[in-house]
Amino acid sequence: MRFGVIGSGSWATALAKVLTDNKNTVNWWVRNEDVIRHIRARHHNPQYLPSVYFDTNLLALSDSVGEVVAASDCLVVAVPSAYTAATLETLDRKALEGQAGPVGHKRDTARAKPAAQRLSRPRICL
Repeated sequence: MRFGVIGSGSWATALAKVLTDNKNTVNWWVRNEDVIRHIRARHHNPQYLPSVYFDTNLLALSDSVGEVVAASDCLVVAVPSAYTAATLETLDRKALEGQAGPVGHKRDTARAKPAAQRLSRPRICL
């Protein structure tokens, strides 16, 4: 499964760390290009959890939400709720159509689809 993390604060950094420590590749949206350069060069987020180091070979960092969504099967939205709409407003509305909601939610199980269809667009994993 291809994971995407939207956000670069403490919560997003912690989730990206757990995912990479478990050998998952993570598509990580970071809004600030300077922070992206720092993570690539020094292997840690300079602003949040700076003592946490990453295997950057497992990180695909981007400042484009659309790129992260397109490259991911499961999305973790880890931005403050006050900024969620603004963060996701650049997405094509069809990018997440019918996919919002936690995996395993009763709506998800009520419409069982073949795996190829389920993963055709990313899931929002809460």
